[in-house]
Amino acid sequence: MLKKLKLIKQDFDSRVKFYNWLYYLVRNMPGKIGFKAREWFVKRQARSCGENLVVWPEVKIRNIDNLELGQSITIGERAMIQAAGEVTIGDYTIIGPCAKIWSANHTYKDFSIPISEQGYYHKKVVIGKDVWLGANAIILPGAILGDKVVVSAGAVVGAKQYPEGAILLGNPARKVSQRE
Repeated sequence: MLKKLKLIKQDFDSRVKFYNWLYYLVRNMPGKIGFKAREWFVKRQARSCGENLVVWPEVKIRNIDNLELGQSITIGERAMIQAAGEVTIGDYTIIGPCAKIWSANHTYKDFSIPISEQGYYHKKVVIGKDVWLGANAIILPGAILGDKVVVSAGAVVGAKQYPEGAILLGNPARKVSQRE
Protein backbone atom coordinates (compact mmCIF):
# COMPACT_ATOMS: atom_id res chain seq x y z
CA MET A 1 0.00 0.00 0.00
CA LEU A 2 2.84 2.41 0.82
CA LYS A 3 4.41 1.79 -2.61
CA LYS A 4 1.13 2.67 -4.30
CA LEU A 5 0.85 5.91 -2.33
CA LYS A 6 4.43 6.83 -3.32
CA LEU A 7 3.54 6.27 -6.99
CA ILE A 8 0.50 8.52 -6.63
CA LYS A 9 2.63 11.21 -4.95
CA GLN A 10 5.14 11.04 -7.82
CA ASP A 11 2.29 11.63 -10.28
CA PHE A 12 1.48 14.93 -8.56
CA ASP A 13 5.04 16.16 -7.94
CA SER A 14 5.20 18.43 -10.96
CA ARG A 15 2.78 20.97 -12.44
CA VAL A 16 2.76 19.08 -15.74
CA LYS A 17 1.80 15.78 -14.17
CA PHE A 18 -0.89 17.45 -12.06
CA TYR A 19 -2.23 19.17 -15.19
CA ASN A 20 -2.41 15.82 -16.99
CA TRP A 21 -4.44 14.23 -14.20
CA LEU A 22 -6.81 17.17 -13.84
CA TYR A 23 -7.34 17.55 -17.58
CA TYR A 24 -8.01 13.82 -17.87
CA LEU A 25 -10.94 14.27 -15.49
CA VAL A 26 -12.28 17.38 -17.25
CA ARG A 27 -11.70 16.22 -20.83
CA ASN A 28 -14.64 13.81 -20.99
CA MET A 29 -17.24 15.54 -18.79
CA PRO A 30 -20.62 15.49 -20.54
CA GLY A 31 -23.10 18.27 -21.15
CA LYS A 32 -22.97 22.00 -20.44
CA ILE A 33 -20.97 21.43 -17.27
CA GLY A 34 -18.28 19.69 -19.36
CA PHE A 35 -18.08 22.58 -21.84
CA LYS A 36 -17.77 25.13 -19.04
CA ALA A 37 -15.19 23.01 -17.16
CA ARG A 38 -13.00 22.58 -20.28
CA GLU A 39 -13.24 26.30 -21.11
CA TRP A 40 -12.30 27.24 -17.53
CA PHE A 41 -9.42 24.79 -17.47
CA VAL A 42 -7.90 25.80 -20.83
CA LYS A 43 -8.23 29.52 -19.99
CA ARG A 44 -6.32 29.00 -16.74
CA GLN A 45 -3.55 26.87 -18.29
CA ALA A 46 -2.95 28.40 -21.74
CA ARG A 47 -0.47 31.26 -22.20
CA SER A 48 -3.40 33.43 -23.31
CA CYS A 49 -7.04 32.84 -24.20
CA GLY A 50 -9.90 35.07 -25.33
CA GLU A 51 -13.59 34.81 -24.52
CA ASN A 52 -16.13 32.33 -25.94
CA LEU A 53 -13.90 29.27 -26.16
CA VAL A 54 -15.71 26.01 -27.00
CA VAL A 55 -13.78 22.80 -26.34
CA TRP A 56 -15.59 19.62 -27.32
CA PRO A 57 -15.01 16.34 -25.42
CA GLU A 58 -11.85 14.27 -25.77
CA VAL A 59 -9.68 17.17 -26.99
CA LYS A 60 -6.01 16.61 -26.07
CA ILE A 61 -3.64 19.53 -25.57
CA ARG A 62 0.04 18.98 -24.80
CA ASN A 63 2.35 21.77 -23.61
CA ILE A 64 -0.67 24.01 -23.05
CA ASP A 65 1.52 26.73 -21.54
CA ASN A 66 2.83 27.40 -25.10
CA LEU A 67 -0.68 27.85 -26.54
CA GLU A 68 -2.20 31.24 -27.41
CA LEU A 69 -5.89 31.35 -28.31
CA GLY A 70 -7.92 34.28 -29.63
CA GLN A 71 -11.64 34.91 -29.13
CA SER A 72 -14.57 32.72 -30.20
CA ILE A 73 -12.56 29.60 -31.01
CA THR A 74 -14.13 26.16 -31.36
CA ILE A 75 -12.00 23.03 -30.94
CA GLY A 76 -13.80 19.94 -32.27
CA GLU A 77 -14.17 16.56 -30.64
CA ARG A 78 -10.97 14.48 -30.38
CA ALA A 79 -8.77 17.24 -31.82
CA MET A 80 -5.11 17.20 -30.75
CA ILE A 81 -2.83 20.20 -30.21
CA GLN A 82 0.89 19.68 -29.50
CA ALA A 83 2.19 23.13 -28.54
CA ALA A 84 5.78 22.32 -27.52
CA GLY A 85 7.13 24.66 -30.22
CA GLU A 86 4.36 27.24 -29.64
CA VAL A 87 0.96 27.46 -31.30
CA THR A 88 -1.01 30.68 -31.91
CA ILE A 89 -4.63 30.49 -33.08
CA GLY A 90 -6.51 33.63 -34.15
CA ASP A 91 -10.06 34.80 -33.40
CA TYR A 92 -13.12 33.00 -34.81
CA THR A 93 -11.20 29.89 -35.84
CA ILE A 94 -12.90 26.49 -36.09
CA ILE A 95 -10.84 23.34 -35.55
CA GLY A 96 -12.74 20.33 -36.85
CA PRO A 97 -13.10 16.95 -35.16
CA CYS A 98 -9.92 14.84 -35.02
CA ALA A 99 -7.81 17.66 -36.50
CA LYS A 100 -4.19 17.76 -35.34
CA ILE A 101 -1.82 20.68 -34.85
CA TRP A 102 1.85 19.78 -34.27
CA SER A 103 4.62 22.22 -33.40
CA ALA A 104 7.24 19.55 -32.61
CA ASN A 105 8.43 16.45 -34.42
CA HIS A 106 11.13 13.80 -34.31
CA THR A 107 14.62 14.51 -35.59
CA TYR A 108 15.73 11.74 -37.97
CA LYS A 109 18.67 12.97 -40.05
CA ASP A 110 21.45 10.86 -38.46
CA PHE A 111 21.17 7.43 -40.08
CA SER A 112 23.53 5.85 -37.53
CA ILE A 113 21.31 6.68 -34.51
CA PRO A 114 17.80 5.27 -33.94
CA ILE A 115 15.12 7.89 -34.53
CA SER A 116 13.78 7.34 -31.01
CA GLU A 117 17.14 8.58 -29.62
CA GLN A 118 17.60 11.67 -31.82
CA GLY A 119 15.26 14.00 -29.97
CA TYR A 120 12.86 16.56 -31.38
CA TYR A 121 12.79 19.84 -33.23
CA HIS A 122 10.30 22.64 -32.53
CA LYS A 123 8.74 25.14 -34.94
CA LYS A 124 6.02 27.62 -34.13
CA VAL A 125 2.62 27.19 -35.81
CA VAL A 126 0.55 30.31 -36.54
CA ILE A 127 -3.10 30.05 -37.53
CA GLY A 128 -4.75 33.32 -38.53
CA LYS A 129 -8.22 34.69 -37.80
CA ASP A 130 -11.43 33.15 -39.17
CA VAL A 131 -9.68 29.94 -40.27
CA TRP A 132 -11.49 26.63 -40.66
CA LEU A 133 -9.56 23.38 -40.24
CA GLY A 134 -11.69 20.51 -41.55
CA ALA A 135 -12.07 17.15 -39.85
CA ASN A 136 -8.83 15.12 -39.69
CA ALA A 137 -6.72 17.98 -41.09
CA ILE A 138 -3.09 17.87 -39.96
CA ILE A 139 -1.03 21.02 -39.45
CA LEU A 140 2.71 20.31 -39.25
CA PRO A 141 5.45 22.25 -37.40
CA GLY A 142 6.29 25.59 -39.00
CA ALA A 143 3.00 26.09 -40.88
CA ILE A 144 1.72 29.66 -41.08
CA LEU A 145 -1.89 30.04 -42.19
CA GLY A 146 -3.11 33.51 -43.14
CA ASP A 147 -6.50 34.88 -42.09
CA LYS A 148 -9.64 33.30 -43.57
CA VAL A 149 -7.86 30.15 -44.81
CA VAL A 150 -9.91 26.98 -45.27
CA VAL A 151 -8.15 23.61 -44.87
CA SER A 152 -10.17 20.71 -46.30
CA ALA A 153 -10.89 17.56 -44.35
CA GLY A 154 -7.88 15.24 -44.29
CA ALA A 155 -5.42 17.77 -45.73
CA VAL A 156 -1.80 17.69 -44.53
CA VAL A 157 -0.41 21.22 -44.25
CA GLY A 158 3.38 21.45 -44.30
CA ALA A 159 5.86 24.01 -43.00
CA LYS A 160 5.06 26.81 -45.44
CA GLN A 161 3.31 30.15 -45.38
CA TYR A 162 -0.18 30.14 -46.90
CA PRO A 163 -1.84 33.37 -48.08
CA GLU A 164 -4.99 34.96 -46.72
CA GLY A 165 -8.20 33.35 -48.00
CA ALA A 166 -6.50 30.29 -49.55
CA ILE A 167 -8.48 27.07 -49.80
CA LEU A 168 -6.12 24.15 -49.20
CA LEU A 169 -6.69 20.54 -50.23
CA GLY A 170 -4.74 17.29 -50.31
CA ASN A 171 -1.59 15.61 -49.04
CA PRO A 172 0.57 17.59 -49.23
CA ALA A 173 -1.88 20.50 -49.04
CA ARG A 174 -1.90 22.86 -51.98
CA LYS A 175 -3.94 25.94 -52.77
CA VAL A 176 -6.84 24.96 -55.05
CA SER A 177 -8.97 28.07 -54.78
CA GLN A 178 -9.38 31.43 -53.10
CA ARG A 179 -12.13 32.72 -50.81
CA GLU A 180 -13.72 35.90 -52.14
